[in-house]
Amino acid sequence: MSKCTKYFKSTIFCLSAFLSGCDTTSTNEPAEALPFLEALKIGEIGKISEFSDESWDLVCVLVSYQGILNDVGDERLQKINEKIPELGLEVDEGHWNLLRVKGDVITAQSIDRSKNFEIKQGAFNDSFKATLSDAHFSPSGCTDFEKTAFFKYEKNNRTYITWGEEGK
Repeated sequence: MSKCTKYFKSTIFCLSAFLSGCDTTSTNEPAEALPFLEALKIGEIGKISEFSDESWDLVCVLVSYQGILNDVGDERLQKINEKIPELGLEVDEGHWNLLRVKGDVITAQSIDRSKNFEIKQGAFNDSFKATLSDAHFSPSGCTDFEKTAFFKYEKNNRTYITWGEEGK
């Protein structure tokens, strides 16, 4: 994709956020990440920058039934949590949500749980923690855009992805 196209998309996004006077948006359109995640091989780490045309400050994931981020005193996450009710997320068994933050703008995408893969962000046993460590991957619900990555793996005949950071 040319630099001009990327700048045009960013300009349109910022202009639409400005004109709408709204700093939160939500959509149920197919996520741009899904084809990339489906193509990623088992045991591989993919970076969000490999498929996203946009540059964000922060990327967060909410798993099924999770309606807020675990902010642990992080002011950025507290501000996002305050705006989550405005996003109209599908917080149920059948969806997980991808949040992207740039300045005061938050976009959210409710994504159907896939028959091809499931998302898991925690409650890992010691054996799997060792696997993540060996892969130099650290799970996290929110990461800076440049560091955001995901790890694809199999367990009990199911394919999973976990969001986090590569290199920790």
